[in-house]
Order: sequence, then structure tokens, then C-alpha cells
Amino acid sequence: MTRDNYLTALGFIGIRAKRLGISVHGEPLLHPDVCEYVKIAQGYGVNLDLHTNGLLLTESLTKQLIENGLKGLEVSIHTEEGYNNYKMAYDINEVMGKPLEMVGNVLGIIEDKVLDWASKDKHYPLMIHPKHNWALDEPHPATLCIFIKNELCVMKWDGTIVACCFDFDGDTAIGHIKDFAKLVHKPEYKLCSTCSPSWTTNQNSWWRII
Repeated sequence: MTRDNYLTALGFIGIRAKRLGISVHGEPLLHPDVCEYVKIAQGYGVNLDLHTNGLLLTESLTKQLIENGLKGLEVSIHTEEGYNNYKMAYDINEVMGKPLEMVGNVLGIIEDKVLDWASKDKHYPLMIHPKHNWALDEPHPATLCIFIKNELCVMKWDGTIVACCFDFDGDTAIGHIKDFAKLVHKPEYKLCSTCSPSWTTNQNSWWRII
């Protein structure tokens, strides 16, 4: 993500909201300026959450992210290395006074494997959720989706604005960050016809914290 696109997004976020999540659509720790981007967000009054698979987390990087003002760290755990790095970051956060909200994100399909890794440790919070199966449980209008109802969206690395965090291929592109002030959601979208309404309408206990 270019600095120009990032600063443009922060300008809009600072007006409409106070929280920004990075990334889901990529691995933010690959960006060479990730720590600086975290610090920049503070100047806009925006609290930043970061989502990573944890493989690139180190002690020094974790400390720098915290010192630069990161507010939330969600580690999507797929490997034992990622789990071990999550534990390391969690312990550092505790020593530094718990400035971060932290959780380990675990897909239900690998829950048993992760819980086996965790069985020998003290409690580290884990958030278990089923993988989105795109099953149409029952007919539902797209306007019930939390992204549309709450006017949420996602900016991809190149500044493209998409309507859903699951739209990795950009099928629901509704514009570009440079035109953000003029953009509106325009349902129905391609993904809406197969999306699970129980998740998009927030009508079930999709997350389970252990």
C-alpha cells in the first residue's frame, strides 16, 4: 500500500470513525514501513488493529509496534511457529502493561491441532470460528449485511474499495479511495447470493472465545 493511499484513507477514517483494521487481504508485516504506518495513524486520532499470521513477529518488532501505538493485535494461527510467536508477543504485551488487545484467531478446521499445542501452556486467549462456507441458508436481502448496514468497506493495497472483507478478488469493487467521498454501497453484489446470512447479519454466536 502506498503512503498516498494510506494517508487518504486515514483522512476519511479520522472523520467518520476512530478504528482501522489492517489487513485480512494480505500480510501487513511484509510492509517495510508497517511500524511507521502505525505511528502515523495516531496522528490522525485513529486506533489501529493489525491482523497477521504471526510468522514474522519478533520480540523487537512486537515492542516497536506497541511503542508506536498499536491498539489491537490478532494473530491468525495456522502453524505451530505462528502459535509460538503469538505466545511470545502476548507475554511481551503483558510485561509492557497490556496496551494491546490481543487474541489468537483459530479456524474450526484446525481447532484440535491448535488446542493440542496450547495444552501445555498457561492460558492464552483463542478465538475459534468456523470457516465461511458461502452456504445460502435462506433467502435474505443484501441490505441486512453488516458491511452494508453499517457502511463498512475494505481498501485493497492499490486503493480499490470493495464492499466486503471476503472479496479477495475485487468482484465487488465500488470505486477508489481517491473518490471515496462519492462512493456508496450498491447491493446486490456477486458474493451476496451465496453468503451465509447467519454471519453477515450477526445473528449467531459465530465467534467462540476459549
